[in-house]
Amino acid sequence: GNGGRWGMAGRVSFKTTHGRLQLTFTYPVWQGEGEWRNRRFYLSLRCPDTPANRWAYTHVLTAIERDIEDGTLDTTLNKYRYVATMEAQENKQSDLLELWDQYVNFKRPQVSPSTLAKDFKRVRSLLSRLPTRDPQKAGEIRDWLLSNLSVDAARRTLNQLRACCRWAVRGKHLADNPFEELKINIPKALRNRADIAPFTREERDRIVQGFEESSEYSHYAPFVKFLFATGCRPSEAIALTWGDVGKKVITFHRASVPSEDGGFEVVEGLKTQASRKFPISPSVTAALDSLERGKKSDLVFSSFRGDRINHGNFTRRAWRAVLEEAMVPYRNPYQTRHTFITLCIEQGVPTTAIARWVGNSAAIIDKHYARSDFTHLMPPE
Repeated sequence: GNGGRWGMAGRVSFKTTHGRLQLTFTYPVWQGEGEWRNRRFYLSLRCPDTPANRWAYTHVLTAIERDIEDGTLDTTLNKYRYVATMEAQENKQSDLLELWDQYVNFKRPQVSPSTLAKDFKRVRSLLSRLPTRDPQKAGEIRDWLLSNLSVDAARRTLNQLRACCRWAVRGKHLADNPFEELKINIPKALRNRADIAPFTREERDRIVQGFEESSEYSHYAPFVKFLFATGCRPSEAIALTWGDVGKKVITFHRASVPSEDGGFEVVEGLKTQASRKFPISPSVTAALDSLERGKKSDLVFSSFRGDRINHGNFTRRAWRAVLEEAMVPYRNPYQTRHTFITLCIEQGVPTTAIARWVGNSAAIIDKHYARSDFTHLMPPE
């Protein structure tokens, strides 16, 4: 009878090959001419050998053992591959890095190249360093961010992860959003002015003089004077061409932003508006007078080689070296913008005018820069 034949079947067991989990068992296969022969079967489960995976795939092992006992084994193993695939889908732990990559692909057409290259790339780099990428351990992830980043950077990263998981819930990738209720509060003393550290008027003048007298970096003196004179973003000055410089006003409408390949590219439009105009003041004229005016398409400010300034290289080399020589405590070049706004306020310039010049709202300037006490100010001469 069949009993003797099925009795030749061995026990189904887990096996590890190169760290990957398999199921293996012996089962008699008909060889013809009245002969049965034991054959060794292997079913790869395509996952690492861990206690959790062994537990998850016990259901597949049981299904094979039941069919061996009933004499209904599918010797192609396709039936069990299907069961294993379904089991894997049900037990697969969501990986925050995988979710982030899918979220970025979804957002790619909707955000600027600089957001992809800077903000999204920074978050991905942090995710690769996390002690866990299990979204269900959101509290542990938040604590790690606070231990390894500034409070503000940790808060911004947590906000990005919250947005990613909201997208994942809508797309049925997650059942719920573990980050939804998690918050990071910035101490009151650090709010609003966390990234604003303007230079004093005297520091500004020492920096400009340092560039003008530098044997190595005097080429960039007009660029630096222009930043301090206009309060424009460095990315806007880098993209400026002579066609944007009129007799009375300068039109900003492009920016040099990081690209996904690690370089920079010029894009139309500014951070908060399509374009804006800035009046050509005596200080702006002084910054431009030392430059040879080129064709409309030529860059106003260029690198030593005559091409577009690489903001990262300029900051790491020229800017850092000149500030060190001038004995000015280091702050990044973006602080030229904050310096312009702060000095305008100290001169009593209305915030509505400043906002129009730099492309912010008066409310933002009042919130982040303006003081409540103006009794120390004198009207501009």
